[in-house]
Amino acid sequence: MKISLHAITLITLGIAVMISSSFSYSYGQTMQDLSCSGCVQIENPDRLEIHKFLELPLILWAEDFMYTFDHSSNIVINGHSKLNNPDVPIVFTVTNPIGNLVTIDQIMVKPNSDFKVEFNPTGPLWKQDGMYIIKAQAGPQSTVFKINVKLISMDSQSRLECDSNEITISADNGGQYCIPFESTFPLTQMTGFLNTETKTLILTVQNNFAQIINIDIERKLLNAKSSDGEDIEFIVMVNGEPVDFEENDSKLSGHRTLTISFGAGDTTIEIIGTSVIPEFGSIAVLILIVSIITVVVFSRKKIQIANNFSKL
Repeated sequence: MKISLHAITLITLGIAVMISSSFSYSYGQTMQDLSCSGCVQIENPDRLEIHKFLELPLILWAEDFMYTFDHSSNIVINGHSKLNNPDVPIVFTVTNPIGNLVTIDQIMVKPNSDFKVEFNPTGPLWKQDGMYIIKAQAGPQSTVFKINVKLISMDSQSRLECDSNEITISADNGGQYCIPFESTFPLTQMTGFLNTETKTLILTVQNNFAQIINIDIERKLLNAKSSDGEDIEFIVMVNGEPVDFEENDSKLSGHRTLTISFGAGDTTIEIIGTSVIPEFGSIAVLILIVSIITVVVFSRKKIQIANNFSKL
């Protein structure tokens, strides 16, 4: 039996499609990451004030500065406009982790005013976990502002339960982590977010007293090292200002313990390192590339076998 080159090509393409489909989410997630180099994450009130001071025509930020949501919670996005034309609408587009448009909306905003827009992620186009890019534009390209938010399933949120002496940390890679801590007084509330792009652990604290907290950070989660692999100091900021802190030997293996002081009231603590837990997307791309190379090699062998067979 003689197998035509056309048939072999179709078979090879079919195999390539099946392999690439199995990794489509992770590959799309990584391409989404790469395509959002212009995304801006405003992570606390101080940085919000800085962005407002810059006189940008449009800025966006997530409510409470938390950029991770589940599929049953509305995505609430705040914004500020310095546009002078009240007759020009602000158009919002949202794309999913593989780059498909999931929704489009527009609102009218008064000049030099705040605004709010909500997206309901319960529809079929929102079913994928991962990074969603929200773009706002009013008129020309110069008025574009983009942010990204992370959608994770309730299952991935609910399977991690931290102890009372641990902070629950949500990360922009969809993961959740527990970080041990001790405080001089009970805290009213403390939440955490790990930004893998900026290698920053952000703690939002509500408390009625001045505090001293000890935080045990696992090295593989967030670390600070020099180019030759030696430990260096983290950068710690409280409410947008760099502060002094202490680092002591940790009682936990593979951890670094930081002691940080701050005053009463709502407080934002940023701990900035040099390395962070890796995201999965880049690994998936490598797997996809290896799979495609394997298909190409396999197809060449099939062509050789077919040619040899036809000569018999």
